[in-house]
Amino acid sequence: MNITSVKKTFKKQISAVLCTVLVAGSLLAASPARAEEPVQAGTVVTLFMGKTEAQLNGNRLTLPKAPRVSAGRTFIPLRATAEAFGFQVDYDAATRIITVSQKDQTLVMTVDMTYYHKNGQVAFMDVAPYVSEDGHTMVPVRFITEAMGFSVEASRNGKDRIVHITR
Repeated sequence: MNITSVKKTFKKQISAVLCTVLVAGSLLAASPARAEEPVQAGTVVTLFMGKTEAQLNGNRLTLPKAPRVSAGRTFIPLRATAEAFGFQVDYDAATRIITVSQKDQTLVMTVDMTYYHKNGQVAFMDVAPYVSEDGHTMVPVRFITEAMGFSVEASRNGKDRIVHITR
């Protein structure tokens, strides 16, 4: 692939992101306010590596896909984790754009791309989100949690590797 084709591909992807953000922004502006409130501070989601069982403030939660390590990073299923914290997740399969939002916080990512937009500002992550073989969007846990303003810690309990996400 030469530099010209890379530039054209990048321009198309940026154009798709901008169009999506503009359309989403106009739809959000026209939508009535939601009754849902963000999850309160102190909320904890506990994930167990390689297992679909998780916990939300100590209560059982079942994930559609187990967290896993890929490219030296821990990836988690985006929708289930973000929604546990009260975020809305939208995915446009045609453009492969993922939008995670709640009140005045918006995160826009593209599958297989390391750039993203947080509240309109472009930034980069070291590994890209991907869609698993069974159709679940997986994101690097440290990136997504910190981008949403949460903290993340990893621990071990015997052989179990555990990830704690706290708001």
